[in-house]
Amino acid sequence: MRNRSKALARSLWSYFDARLFQAKALFPLLFEPLHGNSVLGKRHARNLAEAAGGGKRKSGGSFSALTRFPTRGHRRPRMTDPTDSAAEIHGRIAALLAGETDAVAIMATLACELHHHFPHFHWTGFYRVVAPGLLKIGPYQGGHGCITIPFQRGICGRCAREEKTVIIPDVELEEDHIACSSSTRSEIVVPVFDADGKLRAVLDVDSDFPDAFGEIDALFLESVCDKFRDPAIVW
Repeated sequence: MRNRSKALARSLWSYFDARLFQAKALFPLLFEPLHGNSVLGKRHARNLAEAAGGGKRKSGGSFSALTRFPTRGHRRPRMTDPTDSAAEIHGRIAALLAGETDAVAIMATLACELHHHFPHFHWTGFYRVVAPGLLKIGPYQGGHGCITIPFQRGICGRCAREEKTVIIPDVELEEDHIACSSSTRSEIVVPVFDADGKLRAVLDVDSDFPDAFGEIDALFLESVCDKFRDPAIVW
């Protein structure tokens, strides 16, 4: 009986911890002090003043003085605790993919798990290398993606050419960005290698918020893509 109670307590704690992480990502200002000299504090004060005076924001987004919910144009918080969140998602991925060797099935599972775990991942998917210098859409979550992308075009193409992770804080400042969705503001693309070190795909994550990704996200997503280095995987 005592063991059952402990197991139930651990399950409940894991559930509420995951919900708290999502709430912090969706409502960051409810969990951070609004000091007058902080960036968030200044933004909040400005937004309240504009809401009271009927003024308009100069940026592309809006901000509700009642709910304090950030919309497009507000900087999205990055992954806050990689040790807890990464361990949780790696555990679920390992359980879901135990014994699976099909590359497409693994891509589909990873895209779904990542997309629904992190609220600021608004498009999450893979582009597969199908021919020399050519990427084609693979399993993904979100709106329609581009069907094909040459290595010479876009952020995904740059990642494939250079075979290294690319982080774009503001896609509107990138001349070679391919606008598959007009709402995308920032992007991270991670290369996917097989057991022999051959580039097989890229993992592309888009966010509707600017500067949504950082080095912590890069390290985490690279660790996820390392699963494709298993020599048992069938391409």
